[in-house]
Amino acid sequence: MGFTLVHGHTPESIPKYYGNRINVDGGAAFGNPIVPVALIGSDAFLLTAHGRVKMEISAAD
Repeated sequence: MGFTLVHGHTPESIPKYYGNRINVDGGAAFGNPIVPVALIGSDAFLLTAHGRVKMEISAAD
């Protein structure tokens, strides 16, 4: 895969993982919490109060 682009700009209710990019804009500018994500090898994880949750690849919009 080479690299993973992590970006914001379009607020989503949950981060979206598309395989080569992750939109982590959870709408913090509108009072929503910041969304932490960990990239480990070729996997992406949401960091929650309950630990890491592996992100599944979303269908492209």
